[in-house]
Amino acid sequence: MREFKLADRTALAYNTAATLLLVVGGTDVPGRWSRVAIHLAIIAMIPTLVRLAPRGRFWTIARALYPLPLLLFWWGQLEHEIPLLWGSYWTTDWLMRGDAALFGGHPTVLVQSLFRPWLDEMMAFCYLSYYLFLAVPVVLVAKRRVDGAIAGYGAIVLTYAINFTLFALLPAKSPPQILQQYPDLQPSLFTGFFLGDVIRSLQSSDGVTGAAFPSSHIAGSMVCTLVALRFLPRLGKLLIPLLAGMSVATVYLGYHHALDPIFGLLLGAAGYVVARRIEPALQPAVPGDA
Repeated sequence: MREFKLADRTALAYNTAATLLLVVGGTDVPGRWSRVAIHLAIIAMIPTLVRLAPRGRFWTIARALYPLPLLLFWWGQLEHEIPLLWGSYWTTDWLMRGDAALFGGHPTVLVQSLFRPWLDEMMAFCYLSYYLFLAVPVVLVAKRRVDGAIAGYGAIVLTYAINFTLFALLPAKSPPQILQQYPDLQPSLFTGFFLGDVIRSLQSSDGVTGAAFPSSHIAGSMVCTLVALRFLPRLGKLLIPLLAGMSVATVYLGYHHALDPIFGLLLGAAGYVVARRIEPALQPAVPGDA
């Protein structure tokens, strides 16, 4: 098992847990057994890629980058998996009370007085920059730093696996999903010029019920920033202000409770720290390590 890295072991563990969850509690999940079959295929695929990686550049790249489509697949399954443990979104009330206690009201409502087209567009840009963070390991592969990409994905996959598990353990709806339940949350829509419409379009088709706490947008971007700072410090420094802007934008645009990005930052940092203890390549660079 020495050739299996942290990303591989984490992916195998998460897929096994998801498979068991579907088998035991997924009676009402549409296409249940097809989903189980896909999870089992992924479990079989990972050791196959690890074994084939030394045989050529194509397999090396596939072995390094398979976590990216895998994370997208995991996200797509959450809509059906999150309700299986509790059947409710009980953490939502806790988040509402926590935000009110910390900020004297719900931040997604409080910030509406700041709405301006130019600021809305800036926040939309920060929100959409999420996809730039996911490209960090791809950049490493393009620079022929495959070992760094594999190590980086160890931290990234570990963080997302924990985050998605917390969605199931602490299910919470986002502000747009509870407008009827909480009349005080009624929003004033942000405007913008172009990107605002892009975000509204994405959110209408890509939202997952119950996947609010902690914010995977922020947890994932945080760990990707730390990976970039380790292997691509110039890029990492550019990502820091985008991470700060995105942390604000998730609340400003009304898609998250304020506690979601706060705990997302903590989770992303914790995931990286844990991964660094397991993956030697994530240890701080020595002088001359480019």
